Amino acid sequence: MRDLLGNEGEPLDRISRFDIMRMFYVALSRAENLLVLGNPRGRGISTDPAFKAMLEEFEPTRISNFDASSLPEAEISNNDIPRNYSYTADYLLYQKCPRQYMFFRRYGFVPSRSQTMFFGSLVHQTLEDLHHFLINKRKEVAA
Repeated sequence: MRDLLGNEGEPLDRISRFDIMRMFYVALSRAENLLVLGNPRGRGISTDPAFKAMLEEFEPTRISNFDASSLPEAEISNNDIPRNYSYTADYLLYQKCPRQYMFFRRYGFVPSRSQTMFFGSLVHQTLEDLHHFLINKRKEVAA
C-alpha cells in the first residue's frame, strides 16, 4: 500500500482508486468468522491489479473445496443500541440513509462534513440543556 501512495499523499486523479482500496480494507477488516470474496466475471468487470496479485499470493480456498463444518462456532457479540437518540443526529440521519447511520453512529466513522454534524449536535445539545433548565425552573416556581 505504501508504494501506491508515494510521498504526495492521495492525488486527486486517483481518488476513485483509493476509495476502492478503502472499501476493500473495510471488507477485510470487518470479517469475524468467515470472509467470502466474490469473483465476478463478465463484460466490463475487472479486478484491480494490486488486489489480483495479493489474492493470487494468498491462494484462497474455493467455495467448492470449502468444508463448512471446519468452521468454529460463531461468537455473537453484544452490540448495544445507543440509549440517547436525537432528532438531528439520529432520526434525520437514519431517514437519509440507514447505511450511513450504521457507519457514523454504530461504528463511529467520522463524516466528511464533521463540522456540519458538530454544529447540529451543538445546537441540539444546547436546546436540550435549555429545555431541562426550563423544566427545573418550573418545578422551583411550583414548589
